[in-house]
Amino acid sequence: MVVVLFCFRLVPLALGRRLGSALGLLALRVRPRERRRARENLTLAFGELAPRQREELLKATAGTLGRNFFDNLSCARLAGNDEGFQDYPGDTERYGDFGSQLANLAGRGRGVILLTGHIGSWELLGARVARLLERRGCGPLAVVTGTIHNPPVDAMLNRRRCRLGLRPLARRDGIRPLFEHLRRGGVAALLLDQKLSQQDPPSRFFGEPAPTPDGMARMARKLQVPILPVAMAWDGASGRHTIQRLPVLNAPSPRADDRGNEVRQVARLQQEAQDSLEEFVRRNPEQWVWFHERWATKG
Repeated sequence: MVVVLFCFRLVPLALGRRLGSALGLLALRVRPRERRRARENLTLAFGELAPRQREELLKATAGTLGRNFFDNLSCARLAGNDEGFQDYPGDTERYGDFGSQLANLAGRGRGVILLTGHIGSWELLGARVARLLERRGCGPLAVVTGTIHNPPVDAMLNRRRCRLGLRPLARRDGIRPLFEHLRRGGVAALLLDQKLSQQDPPSRFFGEPAPTPDGMARMARKLQVPILPVAMAWDGASGRHTIQRLPVLNAPSPRADDRGNEVRQVARLQQEAQDSLEEFVRRNPEQWVWFHERWATKG
């Protein structure tokens, strides 16, 4: 892995992205299980498309995933280059530029949750946000991470995240570190578009039940932390990464006499979060990782 990262630092960006895309297409051919799952998911989400259209989308997804994988591994040289990023058309007019909106939310001192998913170059999104927060004295950005079952590789990737200005919080350590980071007014990024446990409460995603952890919604309600849905997608026309935003989600304020509504309020906020992620995927269908077992019906 160290050799791979070293080589990626030397490869020109254009060449590396082409190689990444080619590797993604090769993986699609040699991984029948993932190919079958992606076809099932695309049929569930976009059943109105003709089979040929879904196959074209699947192929585009594989190539895009490979290219974004290269950019994820190239975070160190990409995150600080302002010319490589742009706001989604219309977002600046509605919300102001991304860095200012982020700083304004963080400046309120209540913490901020950045809601995102496995869309585009999500690791690069984290590195870019961390850089913007550092410039404004609002860092570090906490990120909840899974654990790779190869301890040396897992440790190396987390050291790399720390050098990029991120504060990794291992999912296996539970919710307390994230809760404390937010309670102190920190900014945290959560990826909430995977099925972690079949026992998680369901939300609707593309109209179908999808088990979704409700810890984010519960923390946002308890701490009154705003949730900013954000995603990053590659724009081939401009050759830049586009940062996309949707309206901030605000949790209802808990009251001592309102405990009976907590479950409904949490479920409502959780559904609003999934609706935001679905909107990002619909905008960028070829940039989401369709190979996940996302839905309850996927066994």
